[in-house]
Amino acid sequence: KLEPANANFWLGMGLAAQAQAAQTRPRPPAATVKKARETAVSALAQAARLAPESYAVREAYGEALFDAGRVRDSVPQFEKAAQLDPKQFSPRFN
Repeated sequence: KLEPANANFWLGMGLAAQAQAAQTRPRPPAATVKKARETAVSALAQAARLAPESYAVREAYGEALFDAGRVRDSVPQFEKAAQLDPKQFSPRFN
């Protein structure tokens, strides 16, 4: 059952799309990778709207934006993730 109002649904969808884009064997065509990255960004943007105070969502959204070449857009997501959970080190190194 789809749950479009559930942030975890969108987080999972975004993470699955990121995994598809990162697949190395067999390497998907560039158009498939681009589409997967766009899907990840879109799904994780929805997750961030639904759960703006989630560290996991903000970190994943920042990663998706970065991987899609949207480096400037990723910075506020990493900063927010670092604010939400200062003990995590990933946002500071991205």
